[in-house]
Amino acid sequence: MNVNEQLTDLERIELTKKSYDELQLGESIDIGSHHIGTVCRNVHAEDGMHAFVISNPHEVTILFKGSYGIKRGNPQTWRDEWFKTNLPILRAMLSHERRVPSRLKSASKLLNETINQF
Repeated sequence: MNVNEQLTDLERIELTKKSYDELQLGESIDIGSHHIGTVCRNVHAEDGMHAFVISNPHEVTILFKGSYGIKRGNPQTWRDEWFKTNLPILRAMLSHERRVPSRLKSASKLLNETINQF
Protein backbone atom coordinates (compact mmCIF):
# COMPACT_ATOMS: atom_id res chain seq x y z
CA MET A 1 0.00 0.00 0.00
CA ASN A 2 1.31 3.47 -0.90
CA VAL A 3 2.10 5.92 1.89
CA ASN A 4 -0.56 8.41 0.81
CA GLU A 5 -3.21 5.70 1.10
CA GLN A 6 -2.14 5.04 4.70
CA LEU A 7 -2.46 8.63 5.93
CA THR A 8 -5.40 9.63 8.09
CA ASP A 9 -7.35 12.78 7.26
CA LEU A 10 -5.52 14.63 10.04
CA GLU A 11 -2.16 13.47 8.68
CA ARG A 12 -3.16 14.65 5.20
CA ILE A 13 -3.89 18.08 6.68
CA GLU A 14 -0.44 18.09 8.30
CA LEU A 15 1.15 17.14 4.97
CA THR A 16 -0.76 19.88 3.17
CA LYS A 17 0.44 22.45 5.73
CA LYS A 18 4.01 21.59 4.68
CA SER A 19 3.35 23.43 1.40
CA TYR A 20 3.51 26.71 3.38
CA ASP A 21 6.93 25.87 4.89
CA GLU A 22 10.23 26.65 3.22
CA LEU A 23 11.23 23.05 2.60
CA GLN A 24 14.80 22.43 1.49
CA LEU A 25 16.06 20.18 -1.29
CA GLY A 26 17.04 16.85 0.21
CA GLU A 27 14.87 17.40 3.30
CA SER A 28 13.18 14.26 4.56
CA ILE A 29 9.41 14.64 5.03
CA ASP A 30 7.75 12.52 7.70
CA ILE A 31 4.15 12.75 8.89
CA GLY A 32 3.53 10.78 12.06
CA SER A 33 5.20 7.42 11.56
CA HIS A 34 5.00 7.69 7.75
CA HIS A 35 7.98 8.61 5.58
CA ILE A 36 6.49 10.60 2.71
CA GLY A 37 9.77 11.03 0.88
CA THR A 38 12.54 13.51 0.19
CA VAL A 39 12.13 16.96 -1.34
CA CYS A 40 13.62 16.62 -4.82
CA ARG A 41 12.32 19.83 -6.37
CA ASN A 42 11.38 23.30 -5.10
CA VAL A 43 9.54 25.29 -7.76
CA HIS A 44 8.97 29.06 -7.75
CA ALA A 45 7.40 30.04 -11.09
CA GLU A 46 7.51 33.65 -12.32
CA ASP A 47 3.74 33.93 -11.96
CA GLY A 48 3.93 33.08 -8.25
CA MET A 49 3.08 29.37 -8.37
CA HIS A 50 5.03 27.61 -5.63
CA ALA A 51 5.30 23.85 -5.21
CA PHE A 52 7.44 21.08 -3.78
CA VAL A 53 7.99 17.68 -5.38
CA ILE A 54 8.58 14.95 -2.79
CA SER A 55 9.57 11.46 -3.89
CA ASN A 56 10.22 8.06 -2.41
CA PRO A 57 10.99 4.83 -4.29
CA HIS A 58 7.28 4.03 -4.73
CA GLU A 59 5.46 7.33 -5.29
CA VAL A 60 5.70 11.05 -5.90
CA THR A 61 3.82 13.73 -3.98
CA ILE A 62 3.43 17.31 -5.20
CA LEU A 63 2.53 19.98 -2.65
CA PHE A 64 1.15 23.16 -4.21
CA LYS A 65 1.10 26.21 -1.96
CA GLY A 66 -2.37 27.68 -1.88
CA SER A 67 -3.43 31.21 -1.03
CA TYR A 68 -2.98 32.56 2.45
CA GLY A 69 -6.14 33.31 4.33
CA ILE A 70 -7.31 36.71 5.48
CA LYS A 71 -5.47 36.52 8.81
CA ARG A 72 -2.03 35.71 7.36
CA GLY A 73 -2.40 37.79 4.24
CA ASN A 74 -0.77 41.12 3.50
CA PRO A 75 -1.05 43.58 0.58
CA GLN A 76 1.27 41.46 -1.58
CA THR A 77 -0.77 38.35 -0.77
CA TRP A 78 -3.96 40.06 -1.83
CA ARG A 79 -2.39 41.35 -5.06
CA ASP A 80 -0.50 38.21 -6.07
CA GLU A 81 -2.77 35.46 -4.80
CA TRP A 82 -6.29 36.81 -4.63
CA PHE A 83 -6.46 39.39 -7.43
CA LYS A 84 -4.30 37.48 -9.93
CA THR A 85 -5.59 33.95 -9.31
CA ASN A 86 -8.59 33.45 -7.04
CA LEU A 87 -10.84 36.27 -8.24
CA PRO A 88 -10.26 35.50 -11.95
CA ILE A 89 -11.19 31.87 -11.27
CA LEU A 90 -14.39 32.97 -9.53
CA ARG A 91 -15.22 35.43 -12.31
CA ALA A 92 -14.67 32.76 -14.99
CA MET A 93 -16.82 30.26 -13.11
CA LEU A 94 -19.69 32.70 -12.64
CA SER A 95 -19.59 33.87 -16.26
CA HIS A 96 -18.97 30.35 -17.67
CA GLU A 97 -15.85 31.58 -19.48
CA ARG A 98 -12.93 29.29 -20.22
CA ARG A 99 -10.09 31.40 -18.85
CA VAL A 100 -7.28 29.84 -16.84
CA PRO A 101 -4.97 31.96 -14.63
CA SER A 102 -1.26 31.56 -15.32
CA ARG A 103 -0.63 29.91 -11.94
CA LEU A 104 -2.93 27.06 -12.86
CA LYS A 105 -1.17 26.70 -16.21
CA SER A 106 2.18 26.59 -14.38
CA ALA A 107 0.83 23.97 -11.97
CA SER A 108 -0.41 21.87 -14.90
CA LYS A 109 2.98 22.15 -16.61
CA LEU A 110 4.77 21.05 -13.41
CA LEU A 111 2.43 18.09 -13.02
CA ASN A 112 3.02 16.96 -16.61
CA GLU A 113 6.81 17.38 -16.28
CA THR A 114 6.80 15.38 -13.05
CA ILE A 115 4.70 12.59 -14.54
CA ASN A 116 7.09 12.36 -17.49
CA GLN A 117 10.14 12.40 -15.20
CA PHE A 118 8.96 9.62 -12.91
